Amino acid sequence: MGEEQAHIVLGAELDRKIDETLEMLRNISPQLNWNREKLIRVAIDRGLKQLFRQHNRKNASFYGVYLKTTADESTDSEMVVENLSVGGIGFRTRGPHLVRESEILHVAFILGDVNRTVVTRRVLVRHVRDCYVGAEFCESDDYNSVEPLQQFLAS
Repeated sequence: MGEEQAHIVLGAELDRKIDETLEMLRNISPQLNWNREKLIRVAIDRGLKQLFRQHNRKNASFYGVYLKTTADESTDSEMVVENLSVGGIGFRTRGPHLVRESEILHVAFILGDVNRTVVTRRVLVRHVRDCYVGAEFCESDDYNSVEPLQQFLAS
């Protein structure tokens, strides 16, 4: 005998929020053409990724630079740090870029703490979506920035 699937009732409040979010998405990005199922699947996927992150992220908003070095040249570009964790950084480039997954970059930014600590780290680019770059901190020679970063994240 086959197993019956239970139908989960979301409830009026959650249904209302889903409808509001779909309407907002349609206004912002009509080309997405999402339906309720797609929105729920994406929300669950993002939620599970957040749940299983190794380190909690803290939203941020401060300027910095990233340096990309190739065999031929080194170029630095401006970025805006959007989130931080003990293990990584999420930032938005200030324009078109040539950053690719699996590259090593150097990032530098001034932490939003009272001492305005300068953090410089090497990062491994894990994902790139348009101007957003998600990267993991590599082992770093700059151990002076580790403790202030941990204190900032704990505040």
